[in-house]
Amino acid sequence: MALGRIHSSAHPREEMMKRNYFCLSLKKTLIVALTLLWVAAWGSLKYDVEGVVPAGTIIVDKSGHGNFSTLQQAIDSIPHNNNNWIRIHVNAGIYNEKVLIPQDKQFIFVEGEGRDTTVVEWGEAGDVVKSTTFTILADNFMARGITFKNTYDEVIARDQGRTITWAPAALVAADKVSFHGCGFVSLQDTLTDARGRHYFDSCYIEGAIDFIWSNGQSFFKACSINVTTARLPGGETGFITAQGRESASETSGFVFHSSSVIGTGPALLGRAYRNYSTVVFYKTNFDNIIAPEGWDAWFNTGHEELLTYSEEECYGAGADISNRVKWEKKLKGQDLNKFIDVNSFINQDGCVDPISTITVDKSGHGNFTTVQEAIDSVPHNNSNWIRIHIKAGTYTEKVSVPSDKQFILIEGENRAKTIIESGDAGDVIESTTFTIAADNFAAWNITFVNTYNRPISRFEGLPVKWAPAVLIYGDKVSFHGCAFISLQDTLFDNQNRHYFDTCYVEGAIDFIWGGGKSYYKRCAINVTMGRLPMGYTGSITAQGRDSPRENSGFVFHTSSVVGAGPAFLGRAYRNYSTVVFYKTNMANVIAPSGWDAWLQHGHEERITFSEEGCFGAGSDMSKRVKWEKKLTGQELFKFIDVKSFINQDGCMAISDWSRCHTPGKYVLAKETRTPKVRVIRA
Repeated sequence: MALGRIHSSAHPREEMMKRNYFCLSLKKTLIVALTLLWVAAWGSLKYDVEGVVPAGTIIVDKSGHGNFSTLQQAIDSIPHNNNNWIRIHVNAGIYNEKVLIPQDKQFIFVEGEGRDTTVVEWGEAGDVVKSTTFTILADNFMARGITFKNTYDEVIARDQGRTITWAPAALVAADKVSFHGCGFVSLQDTLTDARGRHYFDSCYIEGAIDFIWSNGQSFFKACSINVTTARLPGGETGFITAQGRESASETSGFVFHSSSVIGTGPALLGRAYRNYSTVVFYKTNFDNIIAPEGWDAWFNTGHEELLTYSEEECYGAGADISNRVKWEKKLKGQDLNKFIDVNSFINQDGCVDPISTITVDKSGHGNFTTVQEAIDSVPHNNSNWIRIHIKAGTYTEKVSVPSDKQFILIEGENRAKTIIESGDAGDVIESTTFTIAADNFAAWNITFVNTYNRPISRFEGLPVKWAPAVLIYGDKVSFHGCAFISLQDTLFDNQNRHYFDTCYVEGAIDFIWGGGKSYYKRCAINVTMGRLPMGYTGSITAQGRDSPRENSGFVFHTSSVVGAGPAFLGRAYRNYSTVVFYKTNMANVIAPSGWDAWLQHGHEERITFSEEGCFGAGSDMSKRVKWEKKLTGQELFKFIDVKSFINQDGCMAISDWSRCHTPGKYVLAKETRTPKVRVIRA
């Protein structure tokens, strides 16, 4: 069995790695050279793990509905020596391929649709470099919401007797790399954490033997470590880590902060892969699967004083340290702080910049049980990005983000699983489920619902009322993979610049409305007129640009309109109402006339309603209103180009909005403009 082999006194993995041209045990001179090269090229460039809108987006869809059908094709399309952040959005699916990101393709952000639904997998073993499913050699890399898997050992069971061997799911041999909400799955050597500084946030890592190993300098925050020793031959003990710090002058090591160790044991927390192996567990919950002694000196028996293995403030059934090895270190004060403080450990030069995380869990296993409590805990006049991670569940509450609590990112686990809802109606401000008055806000993978009108159907004859799911006052606000659900006034897109990427918006009457300046990219717009009495026509938008001096409007780019109609694409809520649909797929739900001048009848020349490059059964323009505008050239470009429309000052193209503007304040006030006419038009 391979278990016996890797207990031998030789270093087979080291020999294997030396035979490869990009040896992971890089010589110090090469490391220094790479560091100097990076400093020369990028200087003091900040690396923010929460980029709002990267410079470009590539879509990967295995069914052929994207730019590429494989992730490697997307990587290959990025220019050599790239220096702009590029997002690769990988649609849900299982992608059976090996992926390599070479050294000269930096600034890549790979984004799945959730680690349960977007999976990159491969089934090869025996070489810790060449057998790896996903290899990263380029600095400045991020991944979110995706699982990396090596399936080779998947079929192994206790009674099969098949050889277990090295089968890494991911290999990270680069600096300034972070993973958020990702999964890593294999049995042996799952995560080769080889070189550089790495940040793992809310990730899931599964394996049995040395499944987090090598010489990286890595911080694991709020991660779930799943031990699968039950899949090994009976009686074998697994190993979570095999860290490879080789000298006192190196700075590498693994730190697990506020994490959990679950699964089936027994397993040791770590064994010493090199002379100065360093692993610290802090405030981590251990299930009853940890072998009593906790650690193994392995090749370094007799030199245990060189090792730094420590558990501080850990808890749970497996945290009893009474039978731990005598040489386990007790760290306190500065000796402990240099590990558990993320800035001290991996961010001394400000290049990694991982943000603080608050966890919301309605079951009580987080920092707070409600989203509003988490918002309230953010300091007034906050100027650093803070992540609020919301565990799966339905949170029934109204939430308000006040103007003095900027730089908040809220993150769900999947928009089908993390839902914020309330059921109030009748006031477009007070009835809203989720209100954002602060600038610099982002949300990922959450559904916002106003349930008030949800029971209403065409058979009940009940009054439909204003029931917004979200109201946005703030500037520089973005939503990614989120959903907005109500019947009337679903999304109150009130003022300032907003970006919606791969979102879902549902409603029947004016369900995207207000005076915002907003760009909807790859969004699904679902018309639900089937829930209203027959004979009425709904409206998707009611945009509120009020004068030629105002700089607002709604743009829908490469999106889709589906559902049950009929509905207008928009009606003019204000004098200069502006809405553009571009390259959008329209189902047969659009009213033939397309648009309604509404309160602006007789002044249609001031309105800018336009469809350009659209397609589908609902895109027939032969019966559209005569005053619909035809935009071409520069007139069209200023809308459809995201930089021209909402990013003239360059704030969208960089990773941190705060570089463009001093945090501003907006006062949450009652609507003072003329109320909308609340009539469902026939």
